[in-house]
Amino acid sequence: AGPIGLAYWLYRGYGTYFGANSVQVNMAENIEGIFGFYAGVENSKVSMVWINKNTVPMAFYISNAPTGKYFMRHFGGASGNAKWQTNTTLKDNTYTVIPAYTALFMKQL
Repeated sequence: AGPIGLAYWLYRGYGTYFGANSVQVNMAENIEGIFGFYAGVENSKVSMVWINKNTVPMAFYISNAPTGKYFMRHFGGASGNAKWQTNTTLKDNTYTVIPAYTALFMKQL
């Protein structure tokens, strides 16, 4: 799949939708050129997408987001299209690492 197909799969694949309304997000550092973070909300459920455009992994803590169960989807990395999805639990200040050239989608369940 090319970039358009992968972007569609990230935001809309398998019946999962990014929130209908955007949400303000804040990052501790101004790194928009190498790292993107987007959030939305729909029916009181939060969706978040991180895109690492850097050549190295990005590590950070997720904080001030609703805790609980989330659906998580990943694509990217060295193979360009490695994909997986699972359910996970988000706790306050969850340490997260996103590999180089990778995107991560999370939606509150």
